[in-house]
Amino acid sequence: MLLDFVWHYPLIRQCLIRGKSSKVDNRRITEQIGSLGGLFLRTTLLITSAIVLLYVRIFVLAGGPPTFQPQENPPGFSNSTLTKVLSYNYVYSLNAWLLLYPDWLCFDWSFGCVPLLTSLTDPRNVASLLLWLVLLALSLKILSGPWSGTKVLVSEGLALMITPFLPASNLFFLVGFVLAERVLYLPSAGYCILVGLGLYLIDRKWAWLDNIMFPLMLFTVLAFVMKSIQRSSDWKDEYTLFYSGLAVCPLNAKVHYNVGHKLASNGSLLEAEQYYRQAVQLYPDYGDALNNLGNLLKDKGESRSAEELLEKAVKSNPEVAAAWMNLGIVKNGLQKLEESQMCYLEALKQRPKYPDAYYNLGNLFIDMGRMDDAVKAFHKVIEMKEDHISAWSNLALLLENTGLWASMILSIPVHLVGC
Repeated sequence: MLLDFVWHYPLIRQCLIRGKSSKVDNRRITEQIGSLGGLFLRTTLLITSAIVLLYVRIFVLAGGPPTFQPQENPPGFSNSTLTKVLSYNYVYSLNAWLLLYPDWLCFDWSFGCVPLLTSLTDPRNVASLLLWLVLLALSLKILSGPWSGTKVLVSEGLALMITPFLPASNLFFLVGFVLAERVLYLPSAGYCILVGLGLYLIDRKWAWLDNIMFPLMLFTVLAFVMKSIQRSSDWKDEYTLFYSGLAVCPLNAKVHYNVGHKLASNGSLLEAEQYYRQAVQLYPDYGDALNNLGNLLKDKGESRSAEELLEKAVKSNPEVAAAWMNLGIVKNGLQKLEESQMCYLEALKQRPKYPDAYYNLGNLFIDMGRMDDAVKAFHKVIEMKEDHISAWSNLALLLENTGLWASMILSIPVHLVGC
């Protein structure tokens, strides 16, 4: 829509300036207004479509905006207006730098990847100032002097750079990220227009630079091709993608957590522990990292350390059912049976359909001598997950010891009898 207005700007301006000059002009204005009918029709359709899509989005979100965590967008949760303004402007300059020199690429920019700017004396403010000076210079180029083809192209380039970026700018609403390379796909088209126009103007004004400009452009294209190949290799699998983020965002706890999680799933537990510890050191309230590190230490037999970490995990994020269950397992191993039961019940409160929590609760009831409650817990597991072999096995042993085999036989689903 903005590009449409840019193309028709000379006509709109002419209509406004010559509105009452003469009869000839009035007839000409009538013709011009007729030619603008398509513009206003397209504008009306776009605005109507935007309103409908916004209504659908609000309906899908149950009438409210999505909720984000402070670590996902630290500037947005800062209590200082100065910090917000300085940090967001620096983020804008980072986006511009990625368009100019796309080398500093990362799959995630949250969790302290971009430290907040809290003072006017922070040297990173220079980058923000340079960005606004460039934008001001381009705007003055558009507004000064007669309208020309060059101004149309500059306007188009700026419109394509700025307009698609506005929803991600945090100006109108909070977004769930600090910086996301995906929001630069459309702005990169505007950037390419400006670069192409700049090269054309340089060639027209200083033709003798042709012998220099062509090798430079060829080198730039080849460098970008090589960078694309290298970046594609980073996306080969999860581990290479996560590991590539360490060089770009070493202060990002989520990057360390993801590397650790992938190493743990591959069986490299000692290395995974190191990355989990680094994630917790960078962000002490990182619930997922605390939970996974606690789980890892639990399996190593370091129950006391695991208990401490898992207690921090449920404190930082009490809605994570897995952390409550893991804490219950640790407390059960430490013979803190009542506390273990409380943890399992809290896990089931957060996730009512959680067969593993019921299974561990059943084992706890056996340790507490509450056999009837254990039978009920194992039945719950089987109701939710009929192929839970451990639950069937424990239930069978329990019923054998209590002489309630009939109950066991009646509980077997019909479609499993022939297995």
